[in-house]
Amino acid sequence: MENLETVQNDVLESSSEINEINENIKTVEENEVNSDVVSFEDLGLDEYTLKAVERKGFVTPSPIQLLAIPNIITIYIFSFYLNLFCNLKNIG
Repeated sequence: MENLETVQNDVLESSSEINEINENIKTVEENEVNSDVVSFEDLGLDEYTLKAVERKGFVTPSPIQLLAIPNIITIYIFSFYLNLFCNLKNIG
């Protein structure tokens, strides 16, 4: 049962991260952010992905990437914890 509680806490923590990312997206939408100011690293990409982006020649994210990448990361994190929670629930 401790594992289940830990996962539940992790899911709640992820929910607050999701809310923070959504607020950042609203800020981007409202302020039409200058893409020269924001880097791919600022969007939370891991080192492996940053190197791949660099190899492809991308320097700064486009406006659609500024909006999409945080959402994709959020969905991935949420899916991971949801899957983990469901699997632990089935075990317990």
